[in-house]
Amino acid sequence: MRLDAVARRDVRLELRVERRKLAHAPPDAAERAQNRAIAFVEGRVTLRAEPLDALGAREDLTEGNELRVLAGIVQRGSIELAQPPAPAPLAADEVATIGRMFRDGGIPATTRIAVMTLVADRGLREVLPALAGAEAESPAVLDALLAAKTKLGAPPTRGDLRPYLEEKDPAVRAVAVRALARLDDPQALIDVGRAATADADVKVRAAAVDALGKSGKSAAVPTLRQTFAAPEPEVRQASARALVALGGPAADQALVDLALNGESRDVQTYAAIVLISERGRDSEPVRRLAQSNPSPAVRRVLDHGLEIMDKHGE
Repeated sequence: MRLDAVARRDVRLELRVERRKLAHAPPDAAERAQNRAIAFVEGRVTLRAEPLDALGAREDLTEGNELRVLAGIVQRGSIELAQPPAPAPLAADEVATIGRMFRDGGIPATTRIAVMTLVADRGLREVLPALAGAEAESPAVLDALLAAKTKLGAPPTRGDLRPYLEEKDPAVRAVAVRALARLDDPQALIDVGRAATADADVKVRAAAVDALGKSGKSAAVPTLRQTFAAPEPEVRQASARALVALGGPAADQALVDLALNGESRDVQTYAAIVLISERGRDSEPVRRLAQSNPSPAVRRVLDHGLEIMDKHGE
């Protein structure tokens, strides 16, 4: 899809406005590094179908700023650029350029994350050697790096992830459990379940619960049944979302069991509310719950679901 006339006009206008802001501010070393990265990504991959010259704006911009400005416009969603359906493999020098980009601390993390995501989405497996040497100085970069490796068919092993699971920073542990849940490894799922129930930080437990829901594996249901009764609202809510995301007979049965035999009245009523709101009053699991002699509190939810849900704190 090419930029239409209106989009080109809007881009030219915004470029001219931005030019006035940037023309008298020479880029420092970090900006020059970012420009090199953006120039590569836009010139080789993103803008292949719509060269910058076609926007009719290059003459209005100072050298070194045009790519930075256009990158900002694209990032803010002002325009949508064409994506080649089947990009050609990257040449060796292009892979080397990406490798230097991933190792260059002067290039902002957001730029490196965007490029990691882009090459993974486009299946550019030849970039895997460049990813192997990438700096991961923050949880966000580490998350993008691990996700890109997995998507390109070279996921980290449980051994690779173990040091991150032992990090003091809970944000790093959360990244590690998400990566673990993406592995096709039953033991990895057990490790994620352990984090969901035993990690010292509530955000890590919630992240692990969320990862179990996204794993698509029914083997996660017993752990989610356990975390559904956690004292922290964020873990309970993540557990409900995870069971709904997994779906299927095992997840539905876990919610029915929680509504009938949950550790507290709040757990029971919350499970009933989730069942009704997500599966519907006339669904088979809700009918099964109604026929199983639920508690008076759950019966009230079944009889007055909408009113109860409006008043429920979660």
